[in-house]
Amino acid sequence: MLIIRQEQMHVFKQAALKNFEAELVEHLKTFAPKLFEIRGEECFRKTVQLGMQRAGEYGFTYRGPIRFYLEAMFSLGSDFDTDPQMPWASEILTKNKETSDQMTRADQLYRQMITYMNKVMGPDNRFAVAALQRLRAADQNILMLPSDSPSSYFSLFRSFYPEKYTHVGEEQLTQLLREGEQTTKEFGLDSLKSKRLLTILMFAIGHGITRDPLYPWVEDTLTNPQFSGESDRVNRLFKRTRTYLESTLQHLA
Repeated sequence: MLIIRQEQMHVFKQAALKNFEAELVEHLKTFAPKLFEIRGEECFRKTVQLGMQRAGEYGFTYRGPIRFYLEAMFSLGSDFDTDPQMPWASEILTKNKETSDQMTRADQLYRQMITYMNKVMGPDNRFAVAALQRLRAADQNILMLPSDSPSSYFSLFRSFYPEKYTHVGEEQLTQLLREGEQTTKEFGLDSLKSKRLLTILMFAIGHGITRDPLYPWVEDTLTNPQFSGESDRVNRLFKRTRTYLESTLQHLA
């Protein structure tokens, strides 16, 4: 009679998880081939590991919902689940966790994501591409707002990404502004220029941009000890942002 000990079962489970992790990496190479060319295998693997962990925390244990959760991370940002610009994601993943099974929640998340992408990104990502083009064309004067008031930020957001500004709304964007201020302090930055750049990135790409494994250049620029000071970090981050935008727009084209 074959007896499988507990430690053997653990080894089997770990092997199955590793196989699934590798399967997800391969799937995402197909899902986002241009991004894979830029970021590479290690970046995708770290993102998959993070996504599997977070999906599990929300009760996603089936292959389909976990894979979709990863696709959402790649489409909306790795921290889409807590982004104030997408409050529906947190509501579906947390508030409905006790009353809805994971397949139902995954379907609800999918439907809301499609609605969001249609209204914010537009057909064939037309709105998103136009917003990135406007942002790439801007010089550092974009960081010199007339004041630090919410209305100044709202006017800026509306000027380069009107579709997102309108859909998200000022109530949620006010929360994003508070996060931008807190994130700036967490990195030991003091200038309004730093706050404005980080807040713009959080609005354009996702509120978790400073810790997103898909955009490692942001955190690296902010924490690299080789950079001599806050002004140097901000200037380098602005330049690297433009490089990212140029590369992204080239691939989208």
